[in-house]
Amino acid sequence: MTSGSLYIIGDKYIVDTYRILGCKGLVYEEAKLNSIIEYIEANFERIGGILLTDEVYDEDSKLIRKIDNLEIPWIVLPSLEENGNKGYQELERLAEKAIGMKIKI
Repeated sequence: MTSGSLYIIGDKYIVDTYRILGCKGLVYEEAKLNSIIEYIEANFERIGGILLTDEVYDEDSKLIRKIDNLEIPWIVLPSLEENGNKGYQELERLAEKAIGMKIKI
């Protein structure tokens, strides 16, 4: 697999936030699941990895099966409801380091 862009799949707020950091984004809505899968199939050679929000992730979903079949690396991001928000605190720290200013994720 060749290197490619990092994608985020989640709600509009999260996708817009990660676009600031240079990710490409796909806004997830249940009704748009098939179009997201079709996009991934058509562009998988340009996708280096995928970040999924906790709300999108379902291990038995068609989306995860397609990503796995195409051998695209992926990871699930923690949700805001996670105790202590440690994942988001780390992401905020990394974003501040990368862009030189503090943003709230």
